[in-house]
Amino acid sequence: MVNIDHIRAVIASHATLPSSQAKAFFKTGSGHYAEGDEFIGVTYQICARLLKISLILLSPLESLLSSKINEERLLALLI
Repeated sequence: MVNIDHIRAVIASHATLPSSQAKAFFKTGSGHYAEGDEFIGVTYQICARLLKISLILLSPLESLLSSKINEERLLALLI
C-alpha cells in the first residue's frame, strides 16, 4: 500500500526546476488564480509520468487535492 508521505517524497524527488521559475510562470500575485500556491519545480510531464506508475488509495488522493503544493494537486487531478 502506498502512503501519502511516500507519494510526496517521490514527487519532490523529481523536482527539476527552481521553484522560483515555476512560480514565475504561474499567476501567483494577489487576486491571481494561483495566489498562495507553493511550487517545488516538478514539470507537468513528470507529473504525467508519475501518474502512470502511481497506485493510490482514495484517502491519500484527498490529501493531495487539498495540498498547497501545486504539483501534488495536479497529480491528484490527473489520477
